[in-house]
Amino acid sequence: MIVLLACFNVGELPNFSGHKALIFKFMQRFCVILLLVLFTISNTVSVCTAQRIIRDHGFFKNLLKDSTGIFDISTPHYTKPKSLEINDVPFQKTGATVKYIRNQTGLYAFAEGTGRVYQIKSGAGELHVDRLDSTIFFGYNFGSYEFSYHDTLFSYGGYGYWHHNGHLRYFMPKKGEWELAYLSREITSRNDNGERNNIWFDANDGQLYVVKAVNQPDSIYVLDMSGKQWKSLGLRLLPENFTYILLTPWGLLGQSDNGSQRVYILLNFNLNQIQQLQKSKSESLSGYWDFNAKVYMKDSTVYLTTKSNPDELVTVPLSKNDFTSTGKKIYEKIPKKTVINSLTSTLKNHWITSLGIVLSFCIGGLLCYQYMKSKNPRALINGNGSSNGLSKVFDEKEKDLIKLVLDNSINNTPTSIEAINHILGIGEKPHDLQKKHRSDTQSSINNKYRYATGKSESLLVSKRTELDKRSFEYFIEKNKINEILAMLNI
Repeated sequence: MIVLLACFNVGELPNFSGHKALIFKFMQRFCVILLLVLFTISNTVSVCTAQRIIRDHGFFKNLLKDSTGIFDISTPHYTKPKSLEINDVPFQKTGATVKYIRNQTGLYAFAEGTGRVYQIKSGAGELHVDRLDSTIFFGYNFGSYEFSYHDTLFSYGGYGYWHHNGHLRYFMPKKGEWELAYLSREITSRNDNGERNNIWFDANDGQLYVVKAVNQPDSIYVLDMSGKQWKSLGLRLLPENFTYILLTPWGLLGQSDNGSQRVYILLNFNLNQIQQLQKSKSESLSGYWDFNAKVYMKDSTVYLTTKSNPDELVTVPLSKNDFTSTGKKIYEKIPKKTVINSLTSTLKNHWITSLGIVLSFCIGGLLCYQYMKSKNPRALINGNGSSNGLSKVFDEKEKDLIKLVLDNSINNTPTSIEAINHILGIGEKPHDLQKKHRSDTQSSINNKYRYATGKSESLLVSKRTELDKRSFEYFIEKNKINEILAMLNI
């Protein structure tokens, strides 16, 4: 190809001239363009190789015979023989799981760990597979949980690049891409062995239950799909030998070995109950069940393949009335911890230590009260309104100013700005600073006086002078003179 491209720029050959040279150049360019087109087509065909159905055994035909949505389709990790061969998917040599979802819009297949979406269709008596996505990056979502809500395809969680994620992704068919949904927090789920065995989605209420979280392995969480809010339900109480096998419309169906007997158990999250399947249905399901079986529920019927005959599809009728409560819970609610509850628990369990703590708090509170009381200006006033120490409320500059204005007011003489500046020691400062300092001092004195006496009146009063309206003079009203003399012990 490189040689041909190089020939594209070759000029006229010496043996050709005139119209022969033009014809040669045209043929040269035509051959190069044709080879480029053929090269592109060959690459496209190699990437988009058609997928094919290896085995059907009624599995796909039953899923496609109508538009009924299927709650869950379980295809174990090492199921053999496989039903769908995807030639262009990564990890096919490692036997990556192909997962299926059936909603009212069609039957879809997901190649684990790739983000790729395929639709299985039936036409002209044959089954064929179309790829819907344009995903480029892969390897981040092994063991993810795919489900359908309001006929939108979702993918939750997964493992890849040495990290468990708790992301929720939804597929946009028009763009052929997965978009990330915003959640209130990240709860990282864990699916052992690549199987969907610890998550149950309530399609009716839009609630996604996570039984085993990586970051909180002892708790059970639920995600509200409408508000995308996570909530902790409580501590998990499941038996250690419980194995999940199928998701039903009523909860997670699993089995627990009870000696030599296989017991089928339903985790009913809506009722927070561990329920057991009645004996006759357990025996019927045990007769066909195998961990390598493909299994799903449709119209209250379990459809599954058998180990003895993978081409056979058997059915077991099942309903929620076939389960009875064992009296055990799935999880224990965690009571909200409050200060009162914590204090009550401490008092009961460690009463000596608690008594010391309570006494320490009481003594500390009393000392704090006495300290704050001593700092309260009203504490300096006695019951009859007089004072044996109101002067302690004011600092030295404020007391000197009050005495100056008080002496002048007794003699019916207002106090000038110049006299106040002299007492406050601001006579040499700029005019603006003098004004601010006088105003701050007057406000401080009046605020302390009001708070200490409980009155709304001011102690220092200012008014404009008669001769110069731009200036002020200060005084204390005559009806307060005797009160101030008593307060200041003068």
